[in-house]
Amino acid sequence: MNVYVLGAGVSKTAGYPLARELFDEIDVFLARGEADAALGPEWREVCKWLKNNGDPLLAEAYRTRDMEAVLTVLDLAWTLELDTLHSLAVRQGGRRPANVVALDKEAMSYVFSTDPHRRAHRAILKGLEAYLRFKHHEDTSAFPGADWQFLRRFAGKLRVGDVVITFNYDATVERALLDRGMWNPGDGYGFRVDLWKSKTDPSPLESPPSGVTVVHLHGAGGWYAKPFGYPWMTEHDWRPPPPDYEESARVARAEPVSLDNTFLKGLGIEAHDPWCYRGRDRNEYQLLLYPSFVKDFGGGGRSAVLVKAWHLGAEALRKAEDVTIIGYSLPEADSAARTLLLTSCDPEKVRVVNKDREAVRRLWRLFRPSTPHDEPKSFEQWLDEVPDPR
Repeated sequence: MNVYVLGAGVSKTAGYPLARELFDEIDVFLARGEADAALGPEWREVCKWLKNNGDPLLAEAYRTRDMEAVLTVLDLAWTLELDTLHSLAVRQGGRRPANVVALDKEAMSYVFSTDPHRRAHRAILKGLEAYLRFKHHEDTSAFPGADWQFLRRFAGKLRVGDVVITFNYDATVERALLDRGMWNPGDGYGFRVDLWKSKTDPSPLESPPSGVTVVHLHGAGGWYAKPFGYPWMTEHDWRPPPPDYEESARVARAEPVSLDNTFLKGLGIEAHDPWCYRGRDRNEYQLLLYPSFVKDFGGGGRSAVLVKAWHLGAEALRKAEDVTIIGYSLPEADSAARTLLLTSCDPEKVRVVNKDREAVRRLWRLFRPSTPHDEPKSFEQWLDEVPDPR
């Protein structure tokens, strides 16, 4: 079994931005007015607030258009607020009737001071979600055009049993593998997704087993957490528990990820996930480990899915015959990824494919600091050198 670790440099070949380009890409997309009508004005208001912010950290993060830095500062504001509220409760001796008024008054002063931070955080994640949906839809008509030649060739290099570990949110590698009959969403992510044939036909969607497993360590566009504790909730409304409630609850808890139906349709798959939550606040159920130095795995279904993905990734790296890291630069914020690679990979089995010399050096210092590093190499060059499987 070979393991391929993919970064943004691979998706870049199919028209996706690198991490440092993501904020501007979302900005341009929302300016065109192709998303929710309310999202564009909300995004512009947040950008104005960031630009003129009295906090020099936020203002500088926005000036550099670094989404990772912006979200990190916003995350810290929220985390520190929670810590402050907890400290207040401890200091006041808990929420007893005698002190609850004073406690609430002091607590609300902190809540109001960071309320703009939460609104900005929410708007940025909504913008990211809308952009990923748009790109996925755009890929449906673009595939298999010229921009996809490298990903299609990559899919042709993989063998049954190989694992792809990706830090990207997009489904570009799934699309290329699906085209070759090497992957399907029912079992291709390393966990089970129960799909119906259609909204009116609850018969299980039957697909051949996936030959290649795609592990999204940071989650993916189109992934949503099932509403925790409400296994009878559907995309339409609240409904009473079905007669076989216990069995329904067991299935819902077994694999707490659901796939958006428009995501499936964008891959060319006619199927229906009855568990996908389509409520007003969908972004709160989105399964993305968004770019931030403060990695938040969340709770409930979100935590279960992401933690399982990291366990799958670690297991695959330990068992791999060869590990090829392609287009991934190991940014400073990815301390979790650094730990995963350092503790799970045999250094002698690692190969680095990146045209950025500094990225190659950074990765090589992690694995083999005392040996000469690989020469910089583009994804395209690597594809030319690697033979197709027999």
